[in-house]
Parts: sequence; C-alpha cells; structure tokens
Amino acid sequence: MLNPRVLPIPTVSYTILSPGGGYPAVAWLGAPRRAAVLNGQEIGASAAAVNLLVVLACTAVLLAVARKWTERYR
Repeated sequence: MLNPRVLPIPTVSYTILSPGGGYPAVAWLGAPRRAAVLNGQEIGASAAAVNLLVVLACTAVLLAVARKWTERYR
C-alpha cells in the first residue's frame, strides 16, 4: 500500500477489490477489525463472499489475458 501522505494515488487497498483477505478474515474467522481497516463498515458474510468472488474473477481474467498474450508470441 502506498502512503497517501507521501504519494496520494488511489489504490484498491481496503476496498472490496483488495486481495489482502481483510474482509473474509473479519467476517468468517473473527479477526479483529483492525486486521482490515474498513472505516467503520459492517462486514458480513455476504461482503466477504463478494470480495472473494471479485478477487477470483479478476485473477481468472488476468490469467486468460496472459495466456492469450503468450500464445500470440510463441
């Protein structure tokens, strides 16, 4: 994560797109809320499931693009 005081660039950190695992850890494993700085949001099982599905979908898209890219240059 970039320090917003040093370089104010928006990132996906601490959002539903973050692959860090904060949402599932808080919702399903009972991790302390400070494990995922969520700005006071209530994190339930549905938010954790959406986070997991979004991360997996983005991973699948990136892998598919990488496969097409590498097949093009063989």
